[in-house]
Order: sequence, then C-alpha cells, then structure tokens
Amino acid sequence: MRVMECLNKSGVKYEVMKHPPAFTAQQMAALEHESGKFVAKPVIVNVDGKYIMCVLAACYKIDMGALKKVWCIYFS
Repeated sequence: MRVMECLNKSGVKYEVMKHPPAFTAQQMAALEHESGKFVAKPVIVNVDGKYIMCVLAACYKIDMGALKKVWCIYFS
C-alpha cells in the first residue's frame, strides 16, 4: 500500500507538496519550513516475518517493542 492510500484509508487530511531532494524526513520538513510533527514519513518494518508500513510524523521514531505488542494484540 502506498502512503497516500494509507492516509486516505485512515481518513487523514493531508497536502502533497513538491520539494528538493532530502535524505531524511526531518530534512524535508526543514526545507518546507514546517515542523517535523506536520510532515508524514513511511517506515517499513518487519514484524514476525511480515512487512508492515507505519506512517508517522517526521520527528517521531518507532518504539519497536510497543509496536510488536500492539501487533500481537490486534493482528495475531
């Protein structure tokens, strides 16, 4: 699933913007003069052999332990 498909499915309001190349989502947020909390980034992780896409704010990091607990509760 693509990021925009995930956001649409979740009912998240967003705006697509073009920007110069950036190596991190936080760099891209700075190029757009936006706080990282207002810029989404996709993160692909492997949980129990399954690849899932998490979409989170550019300034956030995934707590893999918490993600695994949620995954086990809702998707096992």
